[in-house]
Amino acid sequence: MKSNWIKSIVSFLVVLFTMPLGHAMMMIMDKTMTPEAVHYSAFFMGLAGLLIVITGVFVKGDTKQTLCGLFGGLFFWTGWIEFLFQYYATRWGTQPEIENGEVVTRPEYLILPATFGMWMMIMVLYIFSTKNGCNFINWWQRVLFRSRKNEIAARFSSQIFRVSCSILLLSATLTKSSEAAFISSS
Repeated sequence: MKSNWIKSIVSFLVVLFTMPLGHAMMMIMDKTMTPEAVHYSAFFMGLAGLLIVITGVFVKGDTKQTLCGLFGGLFFWTGWIEFLFQYYATRWGTQPEIENGEVVTRPEYLILPATFGMWMMIMVLYIFSTKNGCNFINWWQRVLFRSRKNEIAARFSSQIFRVSCSILLLSATLTKSSEAAFISSS
C-alpha cells in the first residue's frame, strides 16, 4: 500500500513539473510567431498530441504508454485547450486581472472556471462507469458506492446512460457556442 502512495505522489509531481513545458511552448510561440501562424501551429500541436495519445493505446509496455499519454496529453492540452482559451479571451475582449498596475492573471485564465460544469459532467460519466483503469476513479467509486459499487456502476454504464451524458454535453456545448456567436454578432 505504501508503494502506491509513493508512486501516486511521484506521478503527480512529474505531471505538475511537466506542465510548465506547455506554458513555455505557448509563450515562445506567442512571442516568435504571427497570430495566424500560432493558430495553425496550435491546431497541429493538438492533433499531434491526439495522435500520440492514440498511439499510446496500442504500444506495448507501461513506460511507453505512460510517456505517450504524458507528452501526447501535454501537446493536446496546450494546442487544443490552452490556445483555444487564449483565442476566445481575445475574441471576446476579456481583460487581464490587474492589481496595482501589474497583470496578475492572463485573460484566458479568467474564462477557465466556465468549464466547471463540463468537467463535472465528464466526471459523473467516469464515476458511474465500471470500464476504466483509473485508480483515482476506482477509489471514488469505492468511497461513494461502498459495497454496491458493482451494482450501481454496472447499472449506469449502460449505453443509454453514456448516450444521455454525451447528448447533454454536446447540447451544452452547442448552446454555449450559439450564445457566444449571438453575443459577438450583436
